[in-house]
Amino acid sequence: MAETQTVSTWEREDDDDVNRMHSGVAQKGQSNQEWEEMQSRTFVKWINHHLAEREMSIENLIPDLCDGIKLINLVEILSGNKAGRYFKKCMSRIQNFNNCDVLLKLLKKEEVKLVNVGANDIVDATTTSIMGLIWSLISKYAARLNRVDMIAWIQNMTANAGVPCHNLTMAFNDGRLACAIVESVKPGTIDLDSLSDNGLENNKLALAKGEEVGIPAIISPEDLSNPNVDELSVMTYVAGAYTLKPAGPDAPPRGQAYTDGLYVEVVSAPRSKVDYLEADGNERTLQYTPELEGAFKLEIRWKGQMITAQPIVIQTDSKPKARHTML
Repeated sequence: MAETQTVSTWEREDDDDVNRMHSGVAQKGQSNQEWEEMQSRTFVKWINHHLAEREMSIENLIPDLCDGIKLINLVEILSGNKAGRYFKKCMSRIQNFNNCDVLLKLLKKEEVKLVNVGANDIVDATTTSIMGLIWSLISKYAARLNRVDMIAWIQNMTANAGVPCHNLTMAFNDGRLACAIVESVKPGTIDLDSLSDNGLENNKLALAKGEEVGIPAIISPEDLSNPNVDELSVMTYVAGAYTLKPAGPDAPPRGQAYTDGLYVEVVSAPRSKVDYLEADGNERTLQYTPELEGAFKLEIRWKGQMITAQPIVIQTDSKPKARHTML
C-alpha cells in the first residue's frame, strides 16, 4: 500500500447544531471544558455501543481516533458499506493520514457532510473537528431530527403522561421526562406515579429500564440530572428512543416483531415493516419489508438468544422482502 499524504475536506450547508459543535461554543452556563467533557463521555459510549459489534472500543475520544482505524470501523458498521484499503495498525504519521483520507472518502460517498474537516484535523487531534465529525455521524445515522422536531416528537410521546418538554436540557433534570419517554416506548415498563423527587434516582431508573427495551444508555444519569446538561448529548440519547418509535406512542416499534419466541429486529436501517406470517407445524416465520433503499442490519433471536453469529447486514437497491423461518 502506497504511503501518500493527502488531505480531503469539504463543507456542508448551515446547521446550527454542527456549527455550534465546530465553533466550540458551549451552552449558556457551561464552560468549554465542561461542555467538552460531557460530550466526550456521551460520544465515547455511543461509539462503543456500535464498535462492540466488532469487539472494539475506545477509552478517550480524541487520542483514540487519530489513526482513523476505529473511525473507519465505526462508519462501516453504521453504513453497512466497506471502506477502501487501510492500515489495520499504524506505525507512522503518514499511515495515519492515509487512513483518515480513506475515512473521508467513505464519508463523502455516504453523503455525511462535514464542516471543513480534513485528514490533518483528525491526525492532529483537533478536538472540535473530531467532535463535530462524530455529531455528523450521529445526525446521519441516529438522531435524524433537529432540536425543534425532536422536542415535538417528545411532546407527542409524553402527552398522555402529562410530562412537559420545553427544551432538551433542564427538562430532563428531574428524571420524569426520561422515564415518560421509556414508558411511552413500551407501556408498563415504569410506573410514573411512583417516581420520587430525586432526579438522579429517576434518571438512573429511566436509563436502566430504557436499556431493557432497547434504548442505549449512552449518557450518564449524573449528566442527565445536571442543570448544564449538554443538549447534543441529550439528543443523542433521545435518538435511541426515536429509532424505536418514530411514528409516535401508538405505533408499534419500528422494525421489530416476534412470535412464539422468534424475534427479529431491524437494528440499523431505513424505515421498515416487520410482519408475522402464518406457518404450519413448528415453523415460525417473520417477514420484513424495507420502505427505502439502503443498508439493513438484522438481529435474529430465539427466546432472547442470538441465533446468528452476528447481525446480518443486507444492502438493498429496491424494496425486497426478506423472510426468516424458525423450524
